[in-house]
Formats: sequence, C-alpha cells, structure tokens
Amino acid sequence: MQNDPQYEAVRQRVLRRLLLRASFIFNLIFTTLITILLLGEWNRDPESHIGVAFFLLIWGSLLILHGTLAFGWFGGLIDRAARRELEREDQPEKPKRHQLELTEDGELLDVVEEDLEPAKRKNVV
Repeated sequence: MQNDPQYEAVRQRVLRRLLLRASFIFNLIFTTLITILLLGEWNRDPESHIGVAFFLLIWGSLLILHGTLAFGWFGGLIDRAARRELEREDQPEKPKRHQLELTEDGELLDVVEEDLEPAKRKNVV
C-alpha cells in the first residue's frame, strides 16, 4: 500500500491539511502573546493607540483568513459552487431565442441579427 500512487496523493493532502492546522494553532498562540504585549504598550503610551489598533486589526484579519483555510469553514460553500459549475458545463447550451421580423405585408420572417440593417432592428420582435 505504501507504493500506491493514489494512497500517496491522499497522504500528501492529509499531511498538508494537518500542517496548515498546526501552523494556525501556532499563529493563534503567537498572536495572543503579541496582543498581550501590545495592550500593555497601549496602557503605557496613549499616543500609540492608532498604531496598535491598526496592527491588531490587520493581524486579526489575517488570523481569521488563516483559520478559514486551515479548518475549511467555507469549504462546503466552495464545494457546492464547484459542483454547480460542473453541472452547468455538462448541460447543453440553451437554444437562442428566434428573432422575427415583421414585413410590410404583415408576415413574420426568421431573421439573423447580423443581416439586419441598423434602422430595421427596431422592427424585430
């Protein structure tokens, strides 16, 4: 089973997912420690509020993005969208709506839009 290419591909995907989750946990711990330090700076120096808030906002946003990737919080949404797209590709193309032209004597004729003069396009039904 060790030499099976399908097994190796699945093993690589699982390993990649586990490493991403482990890196997220490390990032969460590191972010918590840095946040504690920055909030201590916030209390000591009132002029640093904007810089600290901006830094924590950016880092917090990236941490949330990392979490969504690591734990697949939107994975189901992406999978459903991918399945819908595959279904759309499998469906035959819808036929185009027929365009008709009303002649001077009241008869309806099939028309190809490329053959129409710009002035006559107003009469197309």
